[in-house]
Amino acid sequence: MTIKSESVLVVDSAESYTITVDSTEDGVQTHEVLRALRIGDCAGTTVSKGD
Repeated sequence: MTIKSESVLVVDSAESYTITVDSTEDGVQTHEVLRALRIGDCAGTTVSKGD
């Protein structure tokens, strides 16, 4: 069994990003794309915007 996987994370903006995963397992190729949108802070956390 041979598995190869490559993942790429691209920041589209301060609120969104895209992860692309290309994998090959025993000669079978897959391509996955995840697009995510930030909808807010987690409860009890603080996000620093810088100075």
